[in-house]
Amino acid sequence: MWELRRLGIDDTRARLRFDRVPQPWLSKVAKRFVRWRLSIGRSVNQAVVDILALNRFSGFLAGPRVAVDELARVDRTVLERYLADLALDSRSTHFRSRDISSLNAFFHAVRRHGRDQSLPSNAIFYPDDFPRPDKRLPRALAEHVMAQVEQPANLERWHAPDGRALTLILMRCGLRVGDACHLTFDWPPADPHGSG
Repeated sequence: MWELRRLGIDDTRARLRFDRVPQPWLSKVAKRFVRWRLSIGRSVNQAVVDILALNRFSGFLAGPRVAVDELARVDRTVLERYLADLALDSRSTHFRSRDISSLNAFFHAVRRHGRDQSLPSNAIFYPDDFPRPDKRLPRALAEHVMAQVEQPANLERWHAPDGRALTLILMRCGLRVGDACHLTFDWPPADPHGSG
């Protein structure tokens, strides 16, 4: 377990735990990977994400169906089995993709820095390996909802006149609240043709 303040990382009481990676051959390389990531300016949060991904992968490798006992046996076949196992994970696609990305960075770093020459060259994830993002709902309001909002009787239900005015501005300009928060004081820009 690393206490980050002892490593010179200020303003943090965080600890990085490697005790959930029981394989000494993996733990040793994982520590060097995380130390390198921190030394090049990656955030503590990224280090935590990397360690969590390595923890899950370590647990998979230690399972009785896989039982990988050295980095030399982590090849594409093992990674494909891991992807199949990860597909059953109940976490969102974002978190599963993050695990794959962290592991891929780990494999690249092991090769690039010569941490373990036995890692097979086909131990890599490809863009197709990442889970497809969940289909997002359309962001536009349904027409019948907008018709209700635009009704004068419904606009009058605003207790504060500035809320009513802001709603009208957003509707007439086609802006979202988040977009309106980023407007500058000189908005709307002057019409270059002088018509507005």
